[in-house]
Amino acid sequence: MLPIEWKEMFKANTEVHKWLGKPLRLTKSLYGDRVANLAWDETQSNWMTSPEIGFQRIPSERSIYVKKTMEGMMMVLNAVDDLLYFATTIEMKDWFEKETERRFDVQKKLGQAEWYLQSRITQLADYFLESRRMNTVASCSSSTFFNDGSYEFVHQDNITETTTNPTIVPIVS
Repeated sequence: MLPIEWKEMFKANTEVHKWLGKPLRLTKSLYGDRVANLAWDETQSNWMTSPEIGFQRIPSERSIYVKKTMEGMMMVLNAVDDLLYFATTIEMKDWFEKETERRFDVQKKLGQAEWYLQSRITQLADYFLESRRMNTVASCSSSTFFNDGSYEFVHQDNITETTTNPTIVPIVS
């Protein structure tokens, strides 16, 4: 069954209709196409929220996945094919990397994050700084996220704003 969007995309080009529903060898990638983005999001979301992997997708911010276990917590920030992940234990981090490599063709792991989506990330003793264009946007203590063992987003009073348009990012060390 073809997605309805594909049929709509090729409605004007009737020559393409004879090939719909048949396997084809692509000479160009559909990367960047709306249907490709939707298909990738669905594939990734189905995998991340599967019982084997066990993440929960945050309904209000669908690019964030959270997993809580007795051993700790992990958060994955997703922007199409760029993942930034934080874990409270090395074992959770290693497990996630292994499972991701098992499921997807991971080209490279870049190590500790220094940049993500044009934002510089700096880890200091007990907090992170997220900045854009050399202006610090927000900082918070890592202890902000653990209040009697339950996960909470950063509260406004724990954010230090130094620009007119702050970006508030939840961070776990």
